[in-house]
Amino acid sequence: MDRKKSLSAFDWAYTLVFTFNAIALLMAGIGYSVERLLGRAYLKIDAREITLKPGILKKERSLEWEQLNGLDYKPNCYEFLLKNGERVKLNLYKLRFEEIQELKRVIKILATQNNIALRGD
Repeated sequence: MDRKKSLSAFDWAYTLVFTFNAIALLMAGIGYSVERLLGRAYLKIDAREITLKPGILKKERSLEWEQLNGLDYKPNCYEFLLKNGERVKLNLYKLRFEEIQELKRVIKILATQNNIALRGD
């Protein structure tokens, strides 16, 4: 009995998922970072603006200090209150304790310099 059976859509999807996973693991094993190909998550703060990219697949967002009406700090989260009424959240749960403390220190200094109300710690 020589019956040829074609692959179903599930089989193709299953094969593709495992193939991409194998390629990602091989790349990581030889030193190539998948993050480098897709982009990085980052946070940059300077005297003019705050630039954040919360995830490798998320879009970059820049907030000028002049746009801010206030800042709320809640445990592991900053909420930026913009003058147009919009709220932008910055989750800090992936950062180490020392990094959170440094970030809070820098934001407190720059918020004070720019006369922005800071509520919370």
